[in-house]
Amino acid sequence: MKYKFTATLFIFWSLFFTQHVFCIPSTEKKNISELKRANREYQIKLELIKEGFKNVAILLDDKQAIITYENMHYRYELTAVKKVLRLAIPFLQEKESILLIPQNRKIPLVLITVPVKKYLDFYQERISSNDLANLIDISFKFDSTWKKIRKIPRENNSSYTFDFTLHPQLKAQFGNYGDPVESQLNLVPELGTTLWPGMRLSAQLIIPVHNELNEEDNYFRPGILTLNQTFRLPRNTFLSTSVGYFTHNRYGADLQLIKYFSNGLWSIGAKIGYTGTASYTKGVWLYTPLNDYTTLLNAEYRLPQYDLSLKITVGQYLFRDKGLRFDVMREFGEVKIGFFALKTEQGRNGGFKFSVPLFPNKYPSKKWIRIHPAKEFAWEYRYRGLQQGGIEYNTGNEIEEFIELLNPAFVKSQFSKRLNLKNVN
Repeated sequence: MKYKFTATLFIFWSLFFTQHVFCIPSTEKKNISELKRANREYQIKLELIKEGFKNVAILLDDKQAIITYENMHYRYELTAVKKVLRLAIPFLQEKESILLIPQNRKIPLVLITVPVKKYLDFYQERISSNDLANLIDISFKFDSTWKKIRKIPRENNSSYTFDFTLHPQLKAQFGNYGDPVESQLNLVPELGTTLWPGMRLSAQLIIPVHNELNEEDNYFRPGILTLNQTFRLPRNTFLSTSVGYFTHNRYGADLQLIKYFSNGLWSIGAKIGYTGTASYTKGVWLYTPLNDYTTLLNAEYRLPQYDLSLKITVGQYLFRDKGLRFDVMREFGEVKIGFFALKTEQGRNGGFKFSVPLFPNKYPSKKWIRIHPAKEFAWEYRYRGLQQGGIEYNTGNEIEEFIELLNPAFVKSQFSKRLNLKNVN
């Protein structure tokens, strides 16, 4: 009887120690899991900030990782996407998918969903870039995903950091028999900063380098001076409002609205401006009252298989000139080449335009001020240069530029062509 009692007591204490000493309670397991998750989020965040990404926030759950960031380091947005993936993947190999939400001025732009297993298959050369690109989803629709992460504090804040950007500016006119090529070359430094989400303050100074066109352009003068607020509205709609001094010696207010359909394949837009003329010469401002309305409507359609966009614009241009303009633009990655034709009350005209990227492909981004060249050099040539028909001012805050080559229709086609993840420096 004594041995039976001892055996029973031994079994009881064995069970007690097994359940309460050697086993970890479920609450403690949960705490350890949370610590591991928080540590992994911190490690990924640290890698992204070290690389120069701004406004970084990360949220991990059992199946997916949500990462939002703003690229101010790489010239080309797709290069930034590939770099984020390369930095994050080593910490997320057990996840099903990575959800990237790039920002501009702290405003979310698109949602890029990458299947982790297929990414690793591509990296190990088991599938082609075409196969992976077909499995990556890019969309303007991400409200439910953004709600999960928008309240998480974003690290490496971009507000009140400054960009000092150097723009080359070229104007030319051909066809004068006495001087077949007349040109003007300017250097345009710009200082800009983001004050809060969507709000941008920027100022330019035009420094003449060479001038054969207008005598009044031989002096230092202001370029674009603007305060702009951009909003991302529901249903894939963007609104840009600007006040200040624009190109073509215009000052006043401007409002631009674009709504995207079919995930960026086509869009409709409107632009309304209320401006007057102003010029600054030899320390004196000359201006007229605000008295000129511009009202333009446009529609654009993209053919992603050719990276081709077709755009038509109709309405009232500067100087109350009514008419329409048709643009064709082909994109080769960062290079753009296009042609246009217009017919207004002032007559007919046409020409070509192009944009090429400028060296280098990445900029310093870890200091409070970044000094770098413009991302691109853009130029438009008109066949009849002296004709004033179809003239538009530029605020420096066009919505198409704000999207920064992250239109889903463009990104989808470019992924299959340029998805070389191993060669991102």
